[in-house]
Amino acid sequence: MSVATVERAALDSSLAEVTPTVTAPRYAAFEPVQLGRWRFVHAANGMFIEARSPALYARLQISPALGAPYGEIEPAVHLLGGRVGSDIADAIAERALQWSATEWAGVVVYDHDAQRYRLIEPQVRSRSGTHITYERVDRDPRFTTVVDVHTHGYGRARFSPQDDDSDTDGFYIAVVLGGCQSRASLQWSARIAIYGRYVPIQWLPWEDWSCSDS
Repeated sequence: MSVATVERAALDSSLAEVTPTVTAPRYAAFEPVQLGRWRFVHAANGMFIEARSPALYARLQISPALGAPYGEIEPAVHLLGGRVGSDIADAIAERALQWSATEWAGVVVYDHDAQRYRLIEPQVRSRSGTHITYERVDRDPRFTTVVDVHTHGYGRARFSPQDDDSDTDGFYIAVVLGGCQSRASLQWSARIAIYGRYVPIQWLPWEDWSCSDS
């Protein structure tokens, strides 16, 4: 076996270790992914992506069933602190309207010391009506990011290629607001970002949703 072949095999082994794919058990109980990890799960009813942080767990279907002879699993999302409070949603909307002509960003973290959610406005490096860049807030060990939210000013509430590029280094619920002229015109879109993979969701973290796991 050549040196190049051995090196390629080692790279494949490293890739499989960082992003493993497992099969859903048909007869035994399903064991969730370990804390701080993510993986693909091949089940009889489709391919799923699963991730777990200290404050958020998600198991979401990303492709239809392929007829595999494995067990079935169901989508699930669980937030350690439960549903995010409506007061935080109101504060986000207010800030979006205050900064309506430019983009604004906020991060909802779970404060493990206080055992509650907090809305933090990160330090902004630059902003305009079409972009915003800001410092990360989860370097503080007390905090786990649960929701990363930003606005598109008067634009539409949809994720841009620039948003795709920025949502590659974490696991959280991403929310974008558009139509920030007034409360009546506000639009919201959401997805779960898992280290560069994105799964659209039809609910917001301060709403009741059916995709939950108690």
